[in-house]
Amino acid sequence: MNKNTIIFVSAGLNEPKKNGNPLASYHSYLNYGLLGLASILDKKGYDVILLHGKFSNPITFAQELLQKVKTTPTYPLFLSIPSVFALDWSKSFLKELKAKYPDTKIIVGGRWVVENDGAWIREKLENTNLVVFGTAEKRIESLLTISDWSDIPISYTDCSKNAAPEKKLEQYPEYNYKLMPDFSSFQPSIEVSRGCGSKCSFCLERNMPLMKLKDVNQITREIINTKKVYGKEDITPYFEASVFRPTLSWAKDLNSSFKENNLNVKWRAETRADSLTNEEILEILAETGLKVLDIGLETASPTQINRMKKSTNPDKYLTEASNLLKVCRNLNIWGKVNILLYAGESKNTLKETTDWLEEHRACIKGVSVNPLFVYGHDNNTIRYIEELKLLGAKPTDDNFRNRGYCQMHLSPDISFDDSENIRIEISQSFMTDDDYYDLKSFSYLPPSLTKEKFKEIIRNANPDTLPFKRT
Repeated sequence: MNKNTIIFVSAGLNEPKKNGNPLASYHSYLNYGLLGLASILDKKGYDVILLHGKFSNPITFAQELLQKVKTTPTYPLFLSIPSVFALDWSKSFLKELKAKYPDTKIIVGGRWVVENDGAWIREKLENTNLVVFGTAEKRIESLLTISDWSDIPISYTDCSKNAAPEKKLEQYPEYNYKLMPDFSSFQPSIEVSRGCGSKCSFCLERNMPLMKLKDVNQITREIINTKKVYGKEDITPYFEASVFRPTLSWAKDLNSSFKENNLNVKWRAETRADSLTNEEILEILAETGLKVLDIGLETASPTQINRMKKSTNPDKYLTEASNLLKVCRNLNIWGKVNILLYAGESKNTLKETTDWLEEHRACIKGVSVNPLFVYGHDNNTIRYIEELKLLGAKPTDDNFRNRGYCQMHLSPDISFDDSENIRIEISQSFMTDDDYYDLKSFSYLPPSLTKEKFKEIIRNANPDTLPFKRT
């Protein structure tokens, strides 16, 4: 690393969001969007490095970075905020960095946190020099020239004279994992699509149209290159997409491409409970290596399905979800079901969901259960909270404008604390420690966390904090 190295930093967390789980701090979440930007500049010939803050001490992280840089960098430092919970870490990191090299220019991005409000970000992170909105693949190189910030042709920042979002991306970036010194602590990802547009009330991508899936030959090439970087055959890539919805022809093309290149990898994807309804597609994907499918069921209560705007036909929705799980079981694809505890939740709606899960227990490898959090700080957030209040929910406090998120009492009968207890109860009912380890080690836990080490950690943990049943 030298003064001309372009530094990308994915902000860390001072503590895990689910702080009661002793395994939470072992998770490695790849900022694949930032890796894409870094890879674009690397391909153009720049010297680039990408560092993840993870759960490090931000001051120590900054000091270690400063020891390597030893001078004010020539180019701006790019700081990505992947979660609103990373703001405190970012503030401490930037304060330490600027104290040593005050002339270092800082570009902050992270579309789900930044939104389009540069003033709010600057209020939280006072050492920021430029706030970038949205995605940046088409303008990442132009952001390197500080004097041009206000005149970039396709700019969308808080310094733009004529701000306009980037146009639709024609081709997804190919990731170069060599840019990450600690790449081996992450399970690799391949972005295959963006957007969703299904209009679910809680989703940040509800109004973003689903983009075309990545070309299968590009996916094959990325997997081959990533295996070379990792130096092993048994990588387990995550096919990143908010909703994975392949066509039959795409699935066939992927299968053919894998066979032509003698690729044999197990991979993971995420989809809606009513998206993969074609059994032939699933059969081909299973043959191509699909091993884990994260299924966004969210609820099995017809009332809650309507409230979430998941579907206008709850019976059809649940029938398709049921068929999907059964096909996955028959194809030996691990089905992991995502559940959202939503506004208006009651004992009756919870029972409808848990009864449905019980009926499909043999098809479920694991579950991920979360109570509703509302993210944002603008007028749209206020309007959404008012909608939730009509369903019987209310914020736990009125500080969301400052924090950028709020927890919710789901109903008069179910407080936020109640929902946290329900989360643990459902998780422990439908997932064992072995299932949890299988799912997490496939995509999120570093290879260094062996099954033996995992068992040792949970053996000494409070069982009431674990999202699975110890066996």
